[in-house]
Amino acid sequence: MTEYEQAQVEAIAAWKAESPGLAKRMIRTIASPLGNLVNKMMPKAAISAAMDGVNKMAGQLAQDDNIFKDSLLKSQSIASLEDIAAQPLEFADALADRIINDAGHIAIGMGAVTGTGGLVAATAGIPVMVAGALRVIYRVCQAYGYSIDQPRDRVLMLHILALSTATGANERAQAMANYQRQIETSFLHAAVEESAQNALQRALLGAELGNLVPGFSIAFSAYLNRAFVNGAGLAAKRVFQESWLRDRGKVEWIKPAGK
Repeated sequence: MTEYEQAQVEAIAAWKAESPGLAKRMIRTIASPLGNLVNKMMPKAAISAAMDGVNKMAGQLAQDDNIFKDSLLKSQSIASLEDIAAQPLEFADALADRIINDAGHIAIGMGAVTGTGGLVAATAGIPVMVAGALRVIYRVCQAYGYSIDQPRDRVLMLHILALSTATGANERAQAMANYQRQIETSFLHAAVEESAQNALQRALLGAELGNLVPGFSIAFSAYLNRAFVNGAGLAAKRVFQESWLRDRGKVEWIKPAGK
């Protein structure tokens, strides 16, 4: 293992040990009453179906984007996922960082637009925000040379979204356990539905909260969108860094720091 790769193993372990930040904990506390209402109004089956549709759309968007148009890949005549996979981890990380940064800029604009139209526009923008987060997850996946061909692979995208949006320590621990179970053993479909429901509910609550702050809807929506997409991108980066290292026999399952 190179010095750079060892540093990334330590970064992955630290990321796994992180607790949700103060902002996420505050949103969880403030949004609890709204969460109960959402659970009553949005059946699990409907949420699962909605997430499946948004997930497929995000995957198609990532394919249509064509990652090989990126100037970094063009400059080195890289034209296939196999070529990307043959590059060192530093290269994949640099490409992932470019993808996350670009997605964050787009998310700011989208958030500002949905923040100008009140509750209706914000609610209509929820699928767009979720699709944007899933799209960056798919794109980061490609940055490490992976393709998403099977339904099981698409399920992983939802797990990464759930990891990135956890607002409590227990919720994050459960999302991490669901993710590890999928990687190491056969996957339990019920866990996917729960992860999908929680991820969409948090997205909805964030949009609702943005409209509860008078005079700050546009700024809050822009911030929320960027944070949502950047969080998804970082989670994807850590997940696919670990996959890259595992596939090359450099690590097994990386334990959270301090455990």
